[in-house]
Amino acid sequence: MGSSGGDNDGIIENGEVIEMGIIIKNIGVETATGTRATLTCLDPFVSIIDSTCYIGNITPRSYIIKNGAFIFELDSRTPDGHSIDLELEFSSQEGQWNTHHALAVNAPGIVLESWSVTDTLNGNGNGCLEAWECHNINCTWRNNGSIDVISPDLRLSFPDGSPARTIKNKASASSIPVGGCITFDFAYFVRGFTPPFTKLDSQKFILSYLLTVETRISDKQVYIPISCLNSATAPTDSPPRTNHSLRLPV
Repeated sequence: MGSSGGDNDGIIENGEVIEMGIIIKNIGVETATGTRATLTCLDPFVSIIDSTCYIGNITPRSYIIKNGAFIFELDSRTPDGHSIDLELEFSSQEGQWNTHHALAVNAPGIVLESWSVTDTLNGNGNGCLEAWECHNINCTWRNNGSIDVISPDLRLSFPDGSPARTIKNKASASSIPVGGCITFDFAYFVRGFTPPFTKLDSQKFILSYLLTVETRISDKQVYIPISCLNSATAPTDSPPRTNHSLRLPV
């Protein structure tokens, strides 16, 4: 595999442009004359850029190496472990031959492992999520994929007209290694006019990360259900919402 539009690490990863080389050996007793090769793939995650390669004559018991014979691009949404099926057809004046190859794609596997919302740091610490109070969101993300998440950047946002507004809405890190996890902290304020038991579940997290050196992917989103209680109607010993697990949509 070449490095047409990837990171040149020899690993097939989501979002990369791949140069595929081939080695062709003539195991027959006659010369294969004017040989050509054609690559096809019906996988929806694969876009073929260059599908044909001229090889020429291959004498008996000899082989030819063609570096960068084909070029194809993998969609950034290709899941980790996905297998792409490639069909190669070789044709010469003497006949045609077909061969099949399957390649596994490597990708990050980002999961929101747990989250909690409390009022202990910036609120009154009574365990109720109340109006006119600052709440803290603590969320842990795990990488269950086969390659590192590079430069993850997480943003918290509430829609226009929401009774909540963010105080700390950005967090970033250098990477999330394979099998590793990282915890981000955020904070938001709930306006004083918010009625009891108002749901704030229209907020969302957007996680982006570097796909290649020049490309950032940001299609990972997750929503966390939060209800804002009011101290006038909610018991003061209500526990904070904590230790929930969600999985990112594909």
